[in-house]
Amino acid sequence: MFYQGPTGWQHSRQFADLFPAAAREWPWLPRFEHLLLDQTRVRLEQVAGNARARLLQLAMMHAFGRAVWETREQMAPLLRELASEPGSGGKDDMSMFLRYILETGPDDTPEVLGEILGRTAAGLGGELMTSGERLRQEGRDEMLAIAEQRHREGRLEGQREGRLEGHREGQMETIDGLLRTGVDWSVIERATGIDEEEYRKLKSDRNGGSADRGGQGRV
Repeated sequence: MFYQGPTGWQHSRQFADLFPAAAREWPWLPRFEHLLLDQTRVRLEQVAGNARARLLQLAMMHAFGRAVWETREQMAPLLRELASEPGSGGKDDMSMFLRYILETGPDDTPEVLGEILGRTAAGLGGELMTSGERLRQEGRDEMLAIAEQRHREGRLEGQREGRLEGHREGQMETIDGLLRTGVDWSVIERATGIDEEEYRKLKSDRNGGSADRGGQGRV
C-alpha cells in the first residue's frame, strides 16, 4: 500500500480486518499483513530511488502542500533528467509528471515552477508555461461548459416548475368549485388525488400562510 493523504495511515494493515467481524474467524480466511509505504511520514531528505520514483513521491508531497517550495526545487533537475533521456520515453514521462504537478498544485505552480525550470533546466521552462496555459484554458473551458449546463438545467427546471404550478393552480380552482357545490371530500380526493389536509396546506401557501376557509362548503 502506497499511501499519501492529509494525515498518516490510521487503519489496520491486517488483510483479515478488511472483512466483517463475524467473518474474521473463518479458518480459510487468508491472514497476512500488507506492506505499507506511508508517504506522509517520509521527510523530504528521505525521498530515494531513481528519477521517476523520486518524482512520484515529490509530486505527491507537492499535491498535498508539503514543503511546496522545496519539492519544486528538487523536481526541476529530475524533470530535466527525464527530458535528456534518449528516445521519446523520457519526454513522455516528463510531460505526464508535468501535467500531474500542474493539475494538483497551487494556482501559482505554472509561473513559479516555470521560473525554476527556466533557471535550472534550460529549454523546459517554456514548455512548462505552454502546458500551464493549456491547462488553465482547459479549466476555463470546463467551467464555462458547467455553467452553460447548469443554466440549461435551471431553465428546464423552471419550465417544469411553471407547468407544475399551473397544473396545481388548476386543481385548486376545480376543488374550490366542487366545494362550493357541496361535493363530498371522498369524491374530490378520488377525482383530483388531493385530500383535505393537502388542500388546506396548498391553500395556506397560496394565501401567504393564512388558510382561506371561506366557501369550502360541506366537508
